[in-house]
Amino acid sequence: MRTPAAPRRRVGVVLVAALAVVSVCVGGRAVLAAPAAAVRVVVTISARPEGHSLPPAFIGLAVENWTLTKDQFQGSNLGEYLRAIGPRGLLRIGGNSLDESLWTSHREPRPAWATQGVATPASLRTLAVALRSAGWRVILGVNLRHYDPGRAVDEASYAARILGPELAAIEPGNEPDHYGISEATYLQRFRGYARALHAALPAVRLVGPDAASGDTAWLRAFARQQAGDRQISLLTFHNYPESACRGNRPTIADLLSLRDWRREKEAADAAVSDGAVARVPAIIDETNSAVCWGAPGTSNVFASALWTLDYTLLLAHEGLAEVNFQGRIAGCAEYSPLCTVGNGRHLMARPDFYGLLAALQVTPGRFLTLADPDAASLRAYAVSSKGGSLSVILDNLGGPTTVTVRLPRHSYHSVSETTLQTSSPLGLTSTSTRGITLGGRQITPNGVLQPPRYRRVKLDAGSFTVAVKAGSAAIVKVS
Repeated sequence: MRTPAAPRRRVGVVLVAALAVVSVCVGGRAVLAAPAAAVRVVVTISARPEGHSLPPAFIGLAVENWTLTKDQFQGSNLGEYLRAIGPRGLLRIGGNSLDESLWTSHREPRPAWATQGVATPASLRTLAVALRSAGWRVILGVNLRHYDPGRAVDEASYAARILGPELAAIEPGNEPDHYGISEATYLQRFRGYARALHAALPAVRLVGPDAASGDTAWLRAFARQQAGDRQISLLTFHNYPESACRGNRPTIADLLSLRDWRREKEAADAAVSDGAVARVPAIIDETNSAVCWGAPGTSNVFASALWTLDYTLLLAHEGLAEVNFQGRIAGCAEYSPLCTVGNGRHLMARPDFYGLLAALQVTPGRFLTLADPDAASLRAYAVSSKGGSLSVILDNLGGPTTVTVRLPRHSYHSVSETTLQTSSPLGLTSTSTRGITLGGRQITPNGVLQPPRYRRVKLDAGSFTVAVKAGSAAIVKVS
């Protein structure tokens, strides 16, 4: 997907009819409504690769460390939802609660600063059951704010024994740029942890620095250090395009804007560049729509499903190796992909989880060059798989749009389409998942999604046309 600001990439674009946009008021804020007249767009896809590739197992989840200390994996049906995303996924355990939690392998008094509880070997055994039932692995955070390399080695040693191959990496600290220490002090502490961990557990991988959203200076400094030290296997950072902290209330229009799209792209590009300096892949291991647990009316509505689909593909296009969406598996938060039903531990899918499932319909492969003539309303991507099939994604954030897609060659013979949409009359602003479907399917309370239904689309002289409803997304498979 490209913005209109890149003329060299505008390949074969025709935009027919004016987009007469009106506004409605939602919660006192202006939100774009459906245009008065339908738009017709013609997009030509080039055979020339662009950007990077969508890798397998790109999508992961992230939860707070209190999920361990409060034993929230016990009795949860999380594993069923992890299987819906697919095998070989990555779960990151960290968050602010990491540095407010104590690890211990033997009984000892809990210090006053450990307000988020105590993790023990029993906590890891419960985690191991959840991971193995789904074939997932974990990035496990260890407390760095309260500097104790010996305790970190003890936790990592138990994790290596209990989790075995499900332990993907150890991550010292969470957002150390918010500790109130200098970059130099942090780099020294990380080196101390890395030396102790590598000496005791040479096979265990480390990742870092887990910098907060927007803090590119720390990321760059750490990458430069690691270019020489070579202590990590992944460069990790956080990204949230919006903030719900201190009374901020970002709107749907904010989240779906080109301004936020550019912020997301710039953050990804900076991290990929720093990863190249450190000579490791870069990932976002904590992200979602708005920091501070999301914004009501924006993070918990159907618009977030369309944003999640677009955001996931954008990050892959820019070269990140993985993205982990932050949420909770006990209780709820505005942006949680999953929420607990009632007072139990039974999970249910939220709108952005459907966005993740829609992204999973895209076959991994290389992004191709295309033009996006109306990027403010329509986000488009084309991904070519190794087998020669093509996935075309048309994420419609605006009004009804008819899209004609001209394919890069005439050897294709079959086109089929599935749709992510909601039947709710509230459209983008609907908080209910009852009307959300992916290919006519809904995920069951047990975390099972039947294969989405696809409908055949007429292929005519190397092009096809689909009607994409306002506030919906079409995923088109061309073989």
